[in-house]
Amino acid sequence: MRAYERGDYQTAFRTLKPIVYDHAARNNKAAPDPWAAFYLARMIQRGEGTTNDPALACAMFRWSAMEFLMRLSDWWEPRVAAAKAAAGDACAAFPDYSNDEERALETTGFLDGIVRSEFTLDAGNWTVVDRTGIHVTIGNGQKDWPLPSNLGVTLPVRHTTIAVQHGTRMDHRHFLEFFSWVSYAQAARIHRELHWIIVEVAGSDLQIRSDQTIAANWDAPYPSTDANPEISDSVELRATDGGEVEWIMVNEQKRGIIR
Repeated sequence: MRAYERGDYQTAFRTLKPIVYDHAARNNKAAPDPWAAFYLARMIQRGEGTTNDPALACAMFRWSAMEFLMRLSDWWEPRVAAAKAAAGDACAAFPDYSNDEERALETTGFLDGIVRSEFTLDAGNWTVVDRTGIHVTIGNGQKDWPLPSNLGVTLPVRHTTIAVQHGTRMDHRHFLEFFSWVSYAQAARIHRELHWIIVEVAGSDLQIRSDQTIAANWDAPYPSTDANPEISDSVELRATDGGEVEWIMVNEQKRGIIR
């Protein structure tokens, strides 16, 4: 908190974010200090050391208020009241506030790295990934799907189209690739696993085709959400001669078939 009070917002953000997100993402029984969440929400609301994000600020202030209430059992206790008032201001600050978005942020570890991304499928069809889920538009109809359930710190989502031959017909299969660091608490240590989650978009339907762990470490710094070519280039989707799709982990020489 001292870094924040002296105006060193970059240091404050780097310090507070792992305290809040690591606890939220791994569902630790010992929840993080609600003051840490309160200060981080204030920085996100004001754009101090990070990008302004009204929906995230709203969700984090609300989470802070509820955590204070659980600990203090008094709505009128000054810390509870302050967090509740801040949540009210943050959530009323933007007209396009979405209850679905706030609920998703508050109940899934704040979805670090998930940003709105739009991908073209075939002519007139597309899919959108955002904090509320995966939305597939086919013609004039839209179908909404939840995000994969085990997302942690997520890198940019990748859309891959694979052309497969079926006799004389060429078909296109569409895949969304999620690269997400998932953290687990073991004693006083943090174990991080990088998951490669492959979701196929088939018409308006979705199906998780594979979930592979492509890296793991202990007690590493909080992961970045930036695109990482070293990670994305370590895996591949490609068509087989038999008209199927093969996933490949290049470094580990591991592979499988998506039929």
